[in-house]
Amino acid sequence: MVPDGFDAITRVFHPIYLDSDTDVATGTWADRAEVNGRVAHAEMQLGAISTAAGVDDKQLSSPDASMNLPMELALSIKRVIRRETSDWERCWFGHSAIRGEVNDAVPENVRAAGKRSRPYFLMNGSLADLEIAAGMSAGDSWWGGDVPELWWPQDRSWFLVREIDFCWTYIAGNVQLIEAIEADHAIETFRSGYEHKGTFDADRINV
Repeated sequence: MVPDGFDAITRVFHPIYLDSDTDVATGTWADRAEVNGRVAHAEMQLGAISTAAGVDDKQLSSPDASMNLPMELALSIKRVIRRETSDWERCWFGHSAIRGEVNDAVPENVRAAGKRSRPYFLMNGSLADLEIAAGMSAGDSWWGGDVPELWWPQDRSWFLVREIDFCWTYIAGNVQLIEAIEADHAIETFRSGYEHKGTFDADRINV
């Protein structure tokens, strides 16, 4: 999912919610792992850490963690990127076209791109315009408020990507940026790498 060539990658875990109908976070993935006597690590899967060891009832899906990157978490990430990088005013954002269709309010700077099997709607602009890219600006509901799955600057010095079926996000960049993201207490992370898997069976520790 992450393009080659970056010095460091971190995995950002989306908050765990009380249920699918609330946006109130109730804890972190590390909290869930501790409660169930599991190990928090870079390749942990929510289904694996949501049951105690020895219980053969692992969930393949994660209904209590959002598969969308929550805006509050996205804004925390944006804040760190703006502080630690210089090219945040010229960025690209990508929405997976698999999730739905744009409506008549689509901004003029949005265009279709990508492969037929994985089409995207791309929008360019400043990272400061993240809410606009999510279709959340006043009177503009072109995308319904979902945070884009892809972000990257014109100089390609960092990259953010989220698979539409995953409840976490990857960020790649230089070591300084990734360390700054991992140091932010509002963002739950684990250092990742190109060798790590993102599939539901990737957790080889909490088995």
